[in-house]
Amino acid sequence: MIPAPVLFVTRDGDPDAADWLDALRAAMPDITLMSFAEAPAEARQHCEVAVVAVADTDKLAQLPALRWVQSLWAGVESLLACPALDDVAIVRLIDESLSTTMAEAALAWTLYLHRDMPAYRAAQQRREWAPRPYTPAADKTVGVLGCGELGCAALARLHEAGFRTCGWSRSPKTLPHATHFAGAAALPAMLAQCDILISLLPNTRETDRLLNKVTLASLPTGAGLINFGR
Repeated sequence: MIPAPVLFVTRDGDPDAADWLDALRAAMPDITLMSFAEAPAEARQHCEVAVVAVADTDKLAQLPALRWVQSLWAGVESLLACPALDDVAIVRLIDESLSTTMAEAALAWTLYLHRDMPAYRAAQQRREWAPRPYTPAADKTVGVLGCGELGCAALARLHEAGFRTCGWSRSPKTLPHATHFAGAAALPAMLAQCDILISLLPNTRETDRLLNKVTLASLPTGAGLINFGR
């Protein structure tokens, strides 16, 4: 039993705040849920659980008993960077529909580069007929930086489309659809294989400036970069 109300926290002026509150209350009818704005001082003092939409760490820092933050989004970078939350469990959303949407976007933009769409667009604007040689997907390797839920979904979709695939993350993993590389020392070898590189990295202390002049120089000449990362 939660001893105090669960607080819903989002930034002032969030246009979706009322809809979030309605949906959460409908999904959790046995739990007292209120917005940060409507919570009295005593509720804020004893709140242990907060549900966060658009993160407002200034508000969360005003909850001294906070033990658990449930983010409604996959990205939790601003929460992790808040010193007031160092001892608070931060849980992000894993949503199958979000993974599907990201996988579709990864495939769409990969095909955009793979089929030379920028060059075709430029030729179209010049009113030129300039067909380019076709390269099968199986002859190109697409690499994904960040092999969490979204990264794995993207790799699976790219594999289904016929591309060779590889992935990189900080710790070792077994990926059914891709060769996996782990740790900073393995990054150059992974990048050297990539005809197209997709970044799905979060913005953390470990990933800050991970992509830079030196690391990008490990990519083959002419490689493409798709940055979905933060």
